[in-house]
Amino acid sequence: MTGTLVNYTPAERVDEDDMSWEKFEGRLAAVLGRMAAGSYLILSSREDQEIVYYVQFAQGGRGGFRAEAESNNFLAGRWALSPVQEEQLAGLGWQCPMPGDSDLNFMRQWPTPAPYAEIARLAVRSLREVYGIERPTELVYRRFAKFGSDFAEPSLGLKPEKPVTATGRAPRPVPTFAELTLLVERAVKSILGVDKILRDGDGCIPIQLGDARQFVKIVDGTPPVVRVFSPVLHGVDSSRSLLEALNEINGQSMFGRALWVSGEVIVSAEVSAVGINAEQLTFLCLQIGALAEGVHDQLRDRLGRQTMFDEDPKLVN
Repeated sequence: MTGTLVNYTPAERVDEDDMSWEKFEGRLAAVLGRMAAGSYLILSSREDQEIVYYVQFAQGGRGGFRAEAESNNFLAGRWALSPVQEEQLAGLGWQCPMPGDSDLNFMRQWPTPAPYAEIARLAVRSLREVYGIERPTELVYRRFAKFGSDFAEPSLGLKPEKPVTATGRAPRPVPTFAELTLLVERAVKSILGVDKILRDGDGCIPIQLGDARQFVKIVDGTPPVVRVFSPVLHGVDSSRSLLEALNEINGQSMFGRALWVSGEVIVSAEVSAVGINAEQLTFLCLQIGALAEGVHDQLRDRLGRQTMFDEDPKLVN
């Protein structure tokens, strides 16, 4: 098949009816319940082709189910939430982002199996009552797997954020290494609110979110990938007990992995450069930061080694 136009079969065609919020809530609950481990869903509203508000969901399997609602860390101007709106989100049950915390959005997390009907209700009330979305059909969706491949979810009755093929992979060009470098730098500047990016001797971008020091690295290849990693402990010898602990952490992690490399324990994750955007990079950094803090807390006392969190960074954005 050539070109970028996508034909849906009758079963896949987007519902053009003026769908009620009640009907959409039921559809959303069913979709959330079907999400496989390592998959994600983003519901967003648009204005002039730009994302305005969003809620997003991550299925972590044994690591739990996570949902986020956009906060003022990513909103400005006329789209910024008022104090009343922020209080409304908190009143609905969202955990507020706190200064110095790695969670920059309002968030909730549930053990698996999660109460998907309750989560759908929370998302719908947030979109409708707080963000002011009048109709479900004002929303678009994006569904993707851990490494960035998009696939259709026609049962939501919404249009996809971008066209997806019948095989579930979006027909998007792979950015060049130079294009990806500029894209990642813009995303990091947006995340941190800075105008200039510093790099270390290895070309990594060191950033600080909460207590976790992270590094963003562009790895050239076919396709290129973006890697985010965070050193947690150093001066650690490989041992059976350490590897068992890391294996247990990885079995429970909803995103990323913990590993031992040359005397250091680090957490790391990668995403494909295909379709990379600021929201995806932000989500990756937040997840790695949360994982790093969890690994730090589990291993610090157990191993009795110096932590990266205890040191002043020599170079950081």
